[in-house]
Amino acid sequence: MRQARIVQLALKSAAVPNAAAVGAFYVCDPMTLYQPLQPLAADGGAIARVLIVAGVEKGDLIRIVGPSAPIAALWLSRHGYERAVVARSLAGPAARPADAALIAQPCQAEELGGLLALAGEIADDGAVVVQTCPGRSGEESEAVGAQLSLLGYRAQRRLNDKGRPIFIARRVGAPASRMAA
Repeated sequence: MRQARIVQLALKSAAVPNAAAVGAFYVCDPMTLYQPLQPLAADGGAIARVLIVAGVEKGDLIRIVGPSAPIAALWLSRHGYERAVVARSLAGPAARPADAALIAQPCQAEELGGLLALAGEIADDGAVVVQTCPGRSGEESEAVGAQLSLLGYRAQRRLNDKGRPIFIARRVGAPASRMAA
């Protein structure tokens, strides 16, 4: 894979008075456009915007899963989301269903089932916010939507925040533990 090339500016000091300050600029090759995206967790402002769009409030219980969960939980807790927690192991049967689950790094459809199992039960009409991997013509987003549908969620919205594809879905019906009772 080709790297971005640094192109030096050949400027004469006579033509440009601050030629030394201009330095170099980067030229992106077309291949760099398909590089992995920065996780949603790395941009706290983006997390807040996405949670607002998903209807998640500061008082809601948010379970965050995946490798970037600690970063997202730290930012959220510092900004008033005091019930944002990192889900590191399966929630017990007595655990309260979460109001939302957040997967704040690029996630493929195959990974989704395991990550949502780790998040535990999601309350009726609870939100799931997933940063999907980029795909051509939205194919990865479609695969994530299909997987969420199989897991009992309905698509609410797809959005793009600074080039990050985000999928928001809602829980359909009551969680399995309450339906069995």
